[in-house]
Amino acid sequence: MTRQRVHHQIEIIAGEQVVHRAVAVAAEFFLSAPTAVSEQVGDGHDLVLPGGLLKPPCMNAQSTASLTQDSDPDGSTSFGACGTHEEELLGRENGCQWRYEAPTPSRCQGARLCHPRGPPYFITLPPGAVAPASFAADPPPLVHTQLDQIQASVATDLLQNIEAQTPWTGLQLVDLVDGQAIGATSSEEVTLLLLQGQGVTATGDGLQAPAAVVTVADSRAFTSAGAARVLSARVEMQSESAAATYYDRFDAQQLTWRDSIHGGSGRIATRHLWRPEDFAGDGWVFVDHAILGEDSSLGHHYHGALEEAFVVLKGKGWMTMGDSTFEVGPGSVTFQPVGVGHGLYNPFEEELDFVRLAVGIPGETFTTIDLDSDLRDRRPGDG
Repeated sequence: MTRQRVHHQIEIIAGEQVVHRAVAVAAEFFLSAPTAVSEQVGDGHDLVLPGGLLKPPCMNAQSTASLTQDSDPDGSTSFGACGTHEEELLGRENGCQWRYEAPTPSRCQGARLCHPRGPPYFITLPPGAVAPASFAADPPPLVHTQLDQIQASVATDLLQNIEAQTPWTGLQLVDLVDGQAIGATSSEEVTLLLLQGQGVTATGDGLQAPAAVVTVADSRAFTSAGAARVLSARVEMQSESAAATYYDRFDAQQLTWRDSIHGGSGRIATRHLWRPEDFAGDGWVFVDHAILGEDSSLGHHYHGALEEAFVVLKGKGWMTMGDSTFEVGPGSVTFQPVGVGHGLYNPFEEELDFVRLAVGIPGETFTTIDLDSDLRDRRPGDG
């Protein structure tokens, strides 16, 4: 797959209203060979914009046309569409239409791409489609919270300014006093990350940080013994379930080392504490423990139909989210919305130990798209 950088104007249109505009910005097209790009375009391997990823015209669309581009001697870029062979694509005139067969309901109505030197390119979809929330006029707010900067309190919601597309109902930092319990309501499935302190689970087992508890319909899933700090990741369930609580520990000795993932460099160790089949509801996708080796990276990528939170336990690194790069360390929590490119680089001489919490859109299959960058050239403050 090749990468070419162009400058152009983009408008995402819902009815007569422009809901996203980016003028003369740097965008990256990720294309395979010209004769085989239709599925790539339809699957959303299209544009990376400052502030996040834009995938015109539809996350779930299946393309019946193809797209390629050719750089002119003066540095401008020409686009072609509507063909299936390389010679046709490169010879097309401006203004060709791309037509898609989109599932119902579709996530967007249409998009228009404008070359600065030529007429617009129109993308059309069946009527009745609706633009997704991720195509709002402004990019999703950047969520990076440093927990050690939050004073002890009953509960602090880290996602209060986020309109999640998945069934997250909250990501709360809770400080427990001796003998205080925490758990889930009958309509929630909750993952509790025990970050500091110790206590007892609903099953009577002792637990010491760092550890995790998953609970459904159990208001006393974990009871602290002394002061304890817990991160409560709450996800709505579509139907009530019988009470259940189980737990696991974050043990580095249980992780499996391998080459880094998502186009990253170096080495990473991972273990799924819980997978989709381990949860009672259909919102949670996984709870994962990972260690990023020295001078290693989790490559730049994004997800469709899935939102993630990263929680750093130990070590430091440089997180890239959207078009911003910043340093993370112990107690850092980040939230990655659907479709927003992200990745993590550890340039330090210490392993980076972190947890990944993933929640999906019920009924949709989540996707992971690698963006062909190991992020080693990114630095805090870039963006």
